Amino acid sequence: MPNSDPQRLVFDLRRLVPQSTTAPVSSWIGTTCTALILGLALTTGCGWWLRITEVSGTVKVDGTPAGGVQLVFDPLDKSRPRALARTGSDGRFQLGRQGPGDKSGAAAGKYIVRVMSDTDGGEGFAIPPEYNVRSTLEFEVVPGTANVFDIDVESKADSR
Repeated sequence: MPNSDPQRLVFDLRRLVPQSTTAPVSSWIGTTCTALILGLALTTGCGWWLRITEVSGTVKVDGTPAGGVQLVFDPLDKSRPRALARTGSDGRFQLGRQGPGDKSGAAAGKYIVRVMSDTDGGEGFAIPPEYNVRSTLEFEVVPGTANVFDIDVESKADSR
């Protein structure tokens, strides 16, 4: 078992600090530990909330703007929140995220996108399973880019 004497530990840590440092060793250790923990959290993906990005676009069904359609952006990385939207009468949408805060947008990352008819006030578009329960639509939200996704649904899609 390593030596757990606290006085020896302080002595050993003082040897790591350059002699010209005027700050107390405990201040240097606290600052260094804080910086390391913050850096580690950001590089391991725990900082997704710092990368919320605006996402918008349009949905068309057979070339016609689809009003009242629900969109669900399901993240491939399940540690990120789901993002949701409902299209306006012109088929346009802007994502809002599910989770803490009322911020619009989505966390950076890859998503499977599901397009669903809204039975409460939707325009009654038939959305094939290839766009919802069996969706293969995948989009990546990238910070610092426009993130405008236009989705064209074909109501006669292969429904095997």
